[in-house]
Amino acid sequence: MTESVAEARVIEVGLGLVVRAGEGDARVLITRRRADTVYAGYWEFPGGKVEPGESPRDCAEREVREEVGLTVQATHQLAIVEHTYEHGTVRLNAWVCLEPDPGADARPLEVDDLRWCTLEEIPWDEFLPANSAIVRELAVYLAGLGGGDEAVD
Repeated sequence: MTESVAEARVIEVGLGLVVRAGEGDARVLITRRRADTVYAGYWEFPGGKVEPGESPRDCAEREVREEVGLTVQATHQLAIVEHTYEHGTVRLNAWVCLEPDPGADARPLEVDDLRWCTLEEIPWDEFLPANSAIVRELAVYLAGLGGGDEAVD
């Protein structure tokens, strides 16, 4: 019995959930995948593969800096989610990230686009499916901060 491509290995990924909370509902940064990538055009949280010798936390901070130019500090680990896509299995290590310089301009450096949105504004029909459980946990985290967005389906 041979294993499928999806079962061959698990790709360790660090995700940076950059949250801006203030007046009104909290907003989280999402990015659109480039045209030359798997699931091109889909929205997701900034993140990428963990490099050898790197922790998922450090990876999340690095990926946010590389993809959108923000310096962040990963402060709270959320879900660790494994999801199997056609091309492989990923283990997503989600970290809430805060900005030492709140309000800095994010720029689409290694992504096609970015946007700040409330959890209710996430474009679910174009959002990578592995992120659904992470969004639900983020909603609970934000509710604990008084950031609203408790009702996310």
